[in-house]
Amino acid sequence: MLLYVNIQFLLMNPFVVFVFAPVAIIIGIFLAVFWWVRFGSRNAIAIKTGIVTSAIVGIAFTLWAFYAIRTSCSSTAAIGYLFLPYYIFLLCSAAYLIGWSIATIIRAFYVISHKTRQTSLRKWPVYIAMAVLVLFGLLAFNFSARKLLLKKAYVSASESELDALYDKAVSSKDIDLLAKLAKNPSTSQDLLRQIYSSIPASTFKYPGSNYSPVFAELARNKKTPSDILKSLSEKRAGERLFIAANPNTPADVLEQLARDKDSLVRTQLTTNPNVTKEILIELKNDPDKVVRSYANTYWQRRGFSDN
Repeated sequence: MLLYVNIQFLLMNPFVVFVFAPVAIIIGIFLAVFWWVRFGSRNAIAIKTGIVTSAIVGIAFTLWAFYAIRTSCSSTAAIGYLFLPYYIFLLCSAAYLIGWSIATIIRAFYVISHKTRQTSLRKWPVYIAMAVLVLFGLLAFNFSARKLLLKKAYVSASESELDALYDKAVSSKDIDLLAKLAKNPSTSQDLLRQIYSSIPASTFKYPGSNYSPVFAELARNKKTPSDILKSLSEKRAGERLFIAANPNTPADVLEQLARDKDSLVRTQLTTNPNVTKEILIELKNDPDKVVRSYANTYWQRRGFSDN
């Protein structure tokens, strides 16, 4: 399940899809053509193109991934090392197929245009190459359309558009689309209530996982009604971390979160601008030293006196 979520994140990264992969493929094809001209081995040009392109993609992506993981501020970034081999395999496989397909078609056009009798042309690799490019073209088109749809759900300020996107998300049980709607700062409280109350809880979760991006975004959104935040705090342990920092969280929930068993929740609670002096005093005496440190820091920032 975690692999599925990480692959989804990888595919949603526009740098990898629209910048990194095309540049690597172009470089691979250029080097393969240079290899062809330099050493005169024309029969294997398609295979060479695929190998060179795949190697460039693998090496470049590995270097970029190591840099991204090492410089990440996330405490869980090191998990990326576990999935790096899968990413490399997927990207290298795709780069090889694309590079091989482009070179195969270019070679076919060269043979046909020059009517080269010495060079045999088998048709079935050309058909396969065309099918591969069409497939990747459709995937790129669907990805682009998906990316634009999710962006629209996050940035749209039109109430009618948001309602239409909500209906679409509900009918298709689209978790990511619902999450973007819940994250949109322009989403009205009425629509946030609909997102929370009108859909079964199972719709909000990824398959085989208890993680819910929709509930997480509802817990983060500063416009989420306080009664929903209270309900989430009672039913969803995973979202209490976000609820603790939400300035719209009601006072009675803040008091309960001050005694939450998760120290990360109590730490986040100290950053809430509405946390009371009494709660901060309690957190300043917390058993966890990190919670105490944060509580003392925000005690000073809030200008509270020890007297």
